Formats: sequence, structure tokens, C-alpha cells
Amino acid sequence: MIFGVITIKLISFFNVKKLGGFNINKVKHWELFIFPLYIIVIGELLYPSYVLFSKISVLNWIVLIFWVFSIALLEELMFRSLLQSVLIKKIAKNKKSLILCVLASSIIFGLSHLIKYNQGYYGEMAQVLYSFFIGFLMGTLLLLTRKIWPSILIHFLINIPSVLEIFVTEKSLLTKNGSNYTDVNDFIYLVVLTLPCFIYGMYFLIKLSQKEVNELISTSY
Repeated sequence: MIFGVITIKLISFFNVKKLGGFNINKVKHWELFIFPLYIIVIGELLYPSYVLFSKISVLNWIVLIFWVFSIALLEELMFRSLLQSVLIKKIAKNKKSLILCVLASSIIFGLSHLIKYNQGYYGEMAQVLYSFFIGFLMGTLLLLTRKIWPSILIHFLINIPSVLEIFVTEKSLLTKNGSNYTDVNDFIYLVVLTLPCFIYGMYFLIKLSQKEVNELISTSY
């Protein structure tokens, strides 16, 4: 949360509030946020028979919700509102360079998930691609809707099913140790699951009219 406050200060410093989704206008194209909900639905269906919900304490639920929300908030502010917006402000001159800016911030977002490197080769690669695909979609949705809070909410909801595996054993969220390794089948599954996010985002970026591209670029000044 502290890093979130610092990031907001940097967003103001670089003067990318509007491009970063902090304008006061109504959400544009809110219906576009319906698509990524499929990940939440599928994610919820993966764990119910394995998660020991009866073993989850109220304290663990509070920690889980605060933890997941703070991560979603910080990542969207840092990688979408700040990094992507600054790249667009400094680099974007046309549609191609605009798309490259979204790609660059998404790649950095994906690679940032290599920090621990404790899930094995396939686990790490799955995490990078999973984050890259979803990050690219969130970056696209920010440009199309001009709002960051819907992306934070979607990011939060998507992350909840993905961390429910913490409760597969009776170990507490507060005391869990060890690593989870992803095999090649899980790797393929996660890539197939999230690849549509990248395709969906790229489709709408390519579809941008020259007028919309010019408007986005002019917003960064």
C-alpha cells in the first residue's frame, strides 16, 4: 500500500493522470470488462473440491483479501497507470509505437513475476506468460476505457482463485512454507486459458482508428 501511494505520486509527477485512468469522466466501453471474467469463472471451478474451506479462519480470509487487493492495486498502478503511460508519453507517435508501449509494459510485468523463481521451469514460464497475457489485456482496457479502477477490480477477482491453492492443505495462510511446481500439462493449460486475453487485447488495439490513436497520444501531453 505504501508503494501504491509512492506510485500515485510518480503518476502525478510525470503528469500521466488522464492517460493512467484517473480522469473523472464515466467509464467508456465498460462492456469490454465482461470478457476477462471467464478466467474468474474457470478459476473458481478448479479448486472447490480441493480447498478445505472449513479450515480457513476469519483472520486468514482477511489476510487473503487484503493481500490480493493490495497486489492488484499496486500492479495496476505501477505497470499500467505509471509505466505504460510514461512509455506512451515518451515514445508513442503512431498506432504501431502505441502497441509497442503496451507490449513493453506487459513484458516487464510478466518478467517481474520471476522474482522468487521457486516454482520450477514450467511454473515460472507459465507465470510469466499468464501475467503477460493478462497484463496486455489490462493495458488495452485502460486505453479503451480511460479508467484504472475497473482493471484493479478485475485483477483482484482474477487473482483470488489463483491463490486458493494456498488452502489445499491444512496449513495456514500465515504459516505456509514450501513451493508449488507446475508440470508441462499445467503449463499448457494456463497458456491456453489466458492466450485469449492477449488476442482480445491485440484485436482492439489494431482496430483503433487514427482519430482514437491521435486522441490517446495527445492525452499524454
